[in-house]
Parts: sequence; structure tokens; C-alpha cells
Amino acid sequence: MISDGGQWCGHRGGQVRELTDDELVLRLREAKEELFNLRFQMATGQLDNNRRLRTVRHDIARTTR
Repeated sequence: MISDGGQWCGHRGGQVRELTDDELVLRLREAKEELFNLRFQMATGQLDNNRRLRTVRHDIARTTR
């Protein structure tokens, strides 16, 4: 759920099912990139919102089902 970027922001199962394969691949790539960045921020002590890690992981799981 990329809330600041505005792309994900609350997509749930029904909304994800309506996306094309190309859109799913793009969103999965973006979510994995965001997860990497969040993990990097956590390792360096710069992460402000720990909850964001969980929501991005859930988005990835929702996309890959």
C-alpha cells in the first residue's frame, strides 16, 4: 500500500483481481522495491513507521495469490 505515492492505497482482493497481468507485475515490483527500502531504513534506524513493513508485506501476498 503505497499511501504517499498514491498507487496502492487500500487495494483489497476484489480490486486486485480486476487488474491486468501487466499491472499486477508492475505493482508487485513496486511493492518489493518499497519493502527493500523500508528494510534498509529499519537497518539504519531511519524508519518512522514500523507498521508500513507489515502492510507492504500483506500487499505483496495479496498480489501473488
